Amino acid sequence: MPLFGRRKSKPATDKKEGASLEFHIRSVDEAEEILEALQGLKEAQAQEEFSKVDSAVQAFFGSPSWAACKRAVETLRHTLFGDTAKHILVIMAAQSRNEGDEEGERLFRAHLDLLMRCRRDGIDAAFARARKQDPDTYGWS
Repeated sequence: MPLFGRRKSKPATDKKEGASLEFHIRSVDEAEEILEALQGLKEAQAQEEFSKVDSAVQAFFGSPSWAACKRAVETLRHTLFGDTAKHILVIMAAQSRNEGDEEGERLFRAHLDLLMRCRRDGIDAAFARARKQDPDTYGWS
């Protein structure tokens, strides 16, 4: 009885069908190798993206002045406004707290707050507010 209106195919018995089967097996093996390479590429891209965000956070956090920090945010806003940057600052604040570094925790939290205000209110408004309300929080002049 036909399956879906066609006859069931017979098992491969001749050389042509056997060669075709070997071709498909090689194709599957090659496809698996390609998938493994793509997975490695994906992991490398994720690592590269994380490094990019980490560098942006370091530029933001390590800025020596209000002006330098604001320039860092303006230049790197597309990277800094993502969740990864926020998570890095949260982790660094928690790590500082766990190490008993109250000043480090305070600075990471202050930078996180400033960054979140930049995302929410805009860079100019956030920096104007921070300079007015928290002029000594960051240790900048």
